[in-house]
Amino acid sequence: MLQAGYELHWYRIESVLGKGAFGITYLAHDVNLDRQVAIKEYLPGDFAIRKDDLTVQPTTYGRKEDFVWGLKRFISEAKILTKFEHPNLVRVFNVFEMNNTAYMVMNYEVGKSLQQILKSRKTLTEAELTKIIIPLLSGLEVMHEKGFVHRDIKPGNIFIRADGSPVLLDFGSARQTRGERGQEAGEAQDTVTTLVSPGYAPIEQYGSKSNRQGPWTDIYGLAATLYKTVTGKMPIAAVDRSETIIHDQKDCYIPVSKIAEGRYTEQFLAAIDHAMAFKADERPQDVVKWRTEFGFFEDDIPTMPVPDSQFPPDSDAATVKLDQTQDAATIKLANDTEAETEKVDTFVNVVISKPVYLQAKWMASAAEVIIIMAFGVIKFSGDKDDGAREDSGSEDKVAPIIQETSEPEQVVVEELSGLEESAALIAEEQTRIEELLILAEEDIAALRLTSPAENNALNKYLSILMIDENNAEANEGIRSVSDKYISLAYGAMKSSNLKTAGKYIEKAKRIYSDSDKIAPARSALQAKYAEQKTTETEAELVAEKSSEETQQAADVEEEESGGFWDGLKKWNEENKYTEHEESESEKIINKHF
Repeated sequence: MLQAGYELHWYRIESVLGKGAFGITYLAHDVNLDRQVAIKEYLPGDFAIRKDDLTVQPTTYGRKEDFVWGLKRFISEAKILTKFEHPNLVRVFNVFEMNNTAYMVMNYEVGKSLQQILKSRKTLTEAELTKIIIPLLSGLEVMHEKGFVHRDIKPGNIFIRADGSPVLLDFGSARQTRGERGQEAGEAQDTVTTLVSPGYAPIEQYGSKSNRQGPWTDIYGLAATLYKTVTGKMPIAAVDRSETIIHDQKDCYIPVSKIAEGRYTEQFLAAIDHAMAFKADERPQDVVKWRTEFGFFEDDIPTMPVPDSQFPPDSDAATVKLDQTQDAATIKLANDTEAETEKVDTFVNVVISKPVYLQAKWMASAAEVIIIMAFGVIKFSGDKDDGAREDSGSEDKVAPIIQETSEPEQVVVEELSGLEESAALIAEEQTRIEELLILAEEDIAALRLTSPAENNALNKYLSILMIDENNAEANEGIRSVSDKYISLAYGAMKSSNLKTAGKYIEKAKRIYSDSDKIAPARSALQAKYAEQKTTETEAELVAEKSSEETQQAADVEEEESGGFWDGLKKWNEENKYTEHEESESEKIINKHF
């Protein structure tokens, strides 16, 4: 990482705010404008490293193509974000290349996320939610009109300013650079990674085709967020809903209209339930339609107050509103000392070749917990933007690709917490992990592998990975769930329940597709099917042969029986019996003829 004091043009690095899968975010000082900014550096840890000369380079020659394409996408999507001129959408206002990589510059604010608020409030009133929903719907409408979807709407990504106005953070598409590249190039998807937030992500986000995502995807995410604010509970994950629909032919989703009946208007709850429909085509297809279901109209959108300037009172920029260097301010909470520690909602990797084997992304440091903006959005038209410069250039050639504008910039959020508070949080999480491990073992023993929906072993292991992405016991536990299904499959094969065995094997594959036990199990199942077919064929042949032998025996018996009576009749004619004897003989003959 870059050290404090290092200068990127006129930005001086002060500290590290956070690290993610695709880069590092720094707190920096804008020397020209005398303000603090947040700067995101493109540094994909999976296939790039920093050299001694501070340049960022691909780990191997074979990963160069991935690195270069990701760099282009990083810059391209930064340009896109500058176009979202809306007070309720986060916005990048500068991006440039340096050190063989790229940097985005943003403003930041201190405040509370909706997730933080729900820790103390549990639920919000309809009036409170209306003040949040209307501005967000307006922002989403602007984004969707430009052909983009956010894909990661949830309480942790909705920031509430001091004046109560919301801002949508964390545009997550940049986390799918390799995945989208693979799709656009027509490549195999075995390395595609899509990041989703279980409970808030609809089922189409668990697939590899981004063209199936659209406004309805964000509508589901916001509806799921409302579900949480109304019930106090996170909605059931879409992948769990899919399993019950497949196996039980019934959706296990519990309508919010039943849970919160009487506490909110029927219209409000019905709009949430409609947007939570499992199938994408059964949800409202755009924001305009969904807004009317609530009874909201475009004229209802409140005017957002412009934040107080960050510049000192005697600065010209503080009084001249049209000054091109004016920026949005850092707005602090009324009482900073009471700000809660924010643990960022973790993002779960769903590797497409492993649809259920999830890994969490932990993004909080011990001393600071930060909401970091992930950069870029997903364009649901599916087109690749090649507009970025191919040559990363040297430091001497660097010039800003996008100049700073007079538009108000928004926000990377920084929440500071004390070391003691962070240590307590870590201890609390460790205790929770230990509890979940014990409960998961009990679930496995009771064969509660993936059901019931919210009380099963897999769910508990995934919850652990949401806390600690590298937890070895949780990762091993997920594999053990897959292995258990393989064991059940062999048991079903032994009982000749081959169809059931096949279902168990498919479940095992969905949970952990890289298991080395899946292929042997499938081979064993195929052998069982072949054996069953052979046995059935042999049984048919035996039955056929038995039938033929029975018929032959009957024919022989008939021949032998007919010969006996013919001989008896001839003997009777040759021997002259008395009348009485003849009548007795005739009785015998006549009885059979």
